[in-house]
Amino acid sequence: MKKGSIVTMFLLALMCCGGTSAWALTAKTDGTYVIRNAADLYAFAQLVNGGQYGANAIVTADIDYRAYGTKGDGLIGGIGQKIDNVEFADAYVGSFDAQNHKITIATNQDRNTNGRGAEGMGGLFGCLGEGSTISNLWLDGTLTGNGHRMSGLCQNVRGTTLTNILVSVDITSTWKGEDSDLASGGILGQAEKANYLKNVTFAGSFKCKGNEGHTQGGNNEWFGGLLGWVETGPTTMENCVAIISSVEQDAASAFKSQNPGGKQKNSPMSRHDENLVIAKNCYYQLPPQWTTEWENYKDYFIDNGDKDWEETVVTPAQLQSGEICFKLNGDQTEIGYWQTIGVDLYPTPIEEENGQVYLKDGHYTNDDVDIIRTAEDLYAFAKAVNAGDYARKAKVVADIDYTEYGTKGDALIGGIGQKINNVEFADAYVGSFDAQGHKIKIATNLDRATSGRAEGMGGLFGCLGEGSKISNLWLDGTLTGNGHRMSGLCQNVRGTTLQNILVTVDITSTWKGEDSDLASGGILGQAEKANYLKNVVFSGSFKCKGNEGHTQGGNNEWFGGLLGWVET
Repeated sequence: MKKGSIVTMFLLALMCCGGTSAWALTAKTDGTYVIRNAADLYAFAQLVNGGQYGANAIVTADIDYRAYGTKGDGLIGGIGQKIDNVEFADAYVGSFDAQNHKITIATNQDRNTNGRGAEGMGGLFGCLGEGSTISNLWLDGTLTGNGHRMSGLCQNVRGTTLTNILVSVDITSTWKGEDSDLASGGILGQAEKANYLKNVTFAGSFKCKGNEGHTQGGNNEWFGGLLGWVETGPTTMENCVAIISSVEQDAASAFKSQNPGGKQKNSPMSRHDENLVIAKNCYYQLPPQWTTEWENYKDYFIDNGDKDWEETVVTPAQLQSGEICFKLNGDQTEIGYWQTIGVDLYPTPIEEENGQVYLKDGHYTNDDVDIIRTAEDLYAFAKAVNAGDYARKAKVVADIDYTEYGTKGDALIGGIGQKINNVEFADAYVGSFDAQGHKIKIATNLDRATSGRAEGMGGLFGCLGEGSKISNLWLDGTLTGNGHRMSGLCQNVRGTTLQNILVTVDITSTWKGEDSDLASGGILGQAEKANYLKNVVFSGSFKCKGNEGHTQGGNNEWFGGLLGWVET
């Protein structure tokens, strides 16, 4: 072993055993503390618990925090809380952004020795106060102890905001309180005032069987997949998931003591009084121990009285397939969940490269490419692009006869809104179209007066914009019409790439423009900016004799075998 490694291990040992960190906690110019390792995280917790409750922090690396699991001051905020006397004076009220990093915990707290009493026992946070924000965090590991409301992320909260958080923690509680229920939550224990959870997932287990000593009635083993108990509110949950992998209780012992339709409401996601929780687009998976008893006890779970409650029970198969990931992202304009299908068992709010889920042909996939098998598929793709999805991608998997759509202006891809000599390229196609060596047969025949296309008359594409790529295509057939720069593949291009393309198209133009030449091309009409053509062949004919009306000089019948006119 190298000497440097021995020194490093010695320093790590000092950091884990000592009361202070060996590395000084550093801050950026705006005062935000930078957490790079476990020692930094412990130093930050001590900083907050020492009175700097509004300190902000970012995490810059995955952190293994398990060595600090038994330290009461290793949790952030709430070290001075007392059971049922939560003043929130020492709650954390800053901003903590983990920047999609994972923090691994093995929190194991004894309320008799950790300086926290029975309160303030969460996986990483003890108490979160008004204005606090926790974001972009994956908290993984175990939480064990004998505290009240012990919960995966934080015990007591009042006015916090949580966004993009995954808590995959197994919770084991030996709470034997005489005056209060267990009230554990996968994310939060007791919630007060207005809290907001968006894109928050719990995926873990609860082990709290056998707690005793409760003298006020009810069931000491109660818990919620996200929220243990909501005291005041409202707490809003939007796009949230509770995946309860295992519990010790059966459904009867966990919830039977609740009265259906009464004031107190329960679900596997939350325990609360009526109208204290708003659930929007939320989902939960039942623990396996309850699935067989669902029909007998579901009335004790379903929240019939709340006004705003969108909570749906789902199966492991739905979670694995990508269906729930897709639904959590709503209309897909804002992506907050990712999942690598075939690898991940459930969606995660922690961003994954290439992990966005798409719905294609009735199946959920990570591939955002449209599969084009038929002429109907190709027409649907063209309409989708022309409707505004200009970057849409496609792969062709069969030869296609597209001749029946030849007179439809919206059957060409891109550029349907272009005006002659005023090419803004705002509606140009900018996606990737890979025909994979297949032939598309056309009989394009367009009248600029009726087709909706004064410009944009190519054999298959109207306008190609910057970043577009067309490849591995054989385009065969005829192109007829009275449009300007009518060309075999596409009329107007700006910054496109064409590769491995054969165009065997006969072009007939009756253009009689008064202010511009014909400028047809076997492949492209007018080209602007940097375009790249590799392995591109035109093999066809031009019929444009007799055009007239050009008043600015030149030859109205000009054309080019590949390019009609290169503007820039």
